[in-house]
Amino acid sequence: MKKKLSVAAVVMATSGIVVAGISPAQAIAVNALPAGDSLYVIDAGGDGSIYETTATGEMTKLSLQIPDISTGGSYPAGALSPIDNSAYLVFVDSTSCAIDKVDLLGGAPAARVPVVSAHPVKDCYGLNIAADGTALIYGSYVESSAVYAIWSIDLTTGVLTNEIDIPSTLYGFTVDPAGDWFGLKSDGHLQGINKVTGQFTQLVNHTLNDVYDCKMDSAGTLWFTNEEGAAPYQLYSWRVGDADYTLQGDTTVNGLSADGLYGPTFVGTSTQTIAHGGAAEATLPDTGASAIALVATGVIAAGLIAAGALALIMVRRRQATK
Repeated sequence: MKKKLSVAAVVMATSGIVVAGISPAQAIAVNALPAGDSLYVIDAGGDGSIYETTATGEMTKLSLQIPDISTGGSYPAGALSPIDNSAYLVFVDSTSCAIDKVDLLGGAPAARVPVVSAHPVKDCYGLNIAADGTALIYGSYVESSAVYAIWSIDLTTGVLTNEIDIPSTLYGFTVDPAGDWFGLKSDGHLQGINKVTGQFTQLVNHTLNDVYDCKMDSAGTLWFTNEEGAAPYQLYSWRVGDADYTLQGDTTVNGLSADGLYGPTFVGTSTQTIAHGGAAEATLPDTGASAIALVATGVIAAGLIAAGALALIMVRRRQATK
């Protein structure tokens, strides 16, 4: 099992600008977050901290009260609830699963809620919360042989219902805006999942090393990270109908790929919008262009303005000496 059930101490910078290690040709093709949304990454290689990247490309380590997991266990999945704008993190250890509710604005977390079912459930590597607040979770349990399934889960009680058995392990699970189910297998292959039979239909045959829980944004773009054993780590995206993933670039902190992030992702309302009571924040439109490229364009534009101002000063100085 590749998922980390213990947490190593990793020290990372608290804020910075995301800079992807991609060429200009690649930058044209990358997907963009919807304006007003953010991409959240749970630090799987560290203490479970959450980093937020906005649609403008700015990354910040959020100052949150997250339950201590240094004594064992990890957060292999998480989701943002649009009902209360809280992060719901799936806590797993070697034998069980539970749900931690974390306030994205820094308030105290709620009490941990154990997952409850007729069979002890473990390896809960996927969680999805719909626009109406209903939630689905992936996990497994052992009877005479391993059973892999997706359940409805009551996030307040942890009770599982409506079991749909599936063929094999998932390392990520999500639902698109149309209500269709998708899962990432351990090798990174993307599967469409029949909501009635649980059967898989392979959609992307691209082998990766160690993927984490994936999420669809409100525009129907899938996001996930991949860890290849050592930094730099990668952020990938995918849209329905694409034959392959889009490499967004290396995840970085303060532009340093050596401090890159990998872990479960979730998407939704930015903390700035949440803090303003749902009022829309000023964000870049979703043009399909790279947020990194837009940031770079702003830097270039600022340089041109400065150069123009310097040229004007020099002309005026020459005129004054005549």
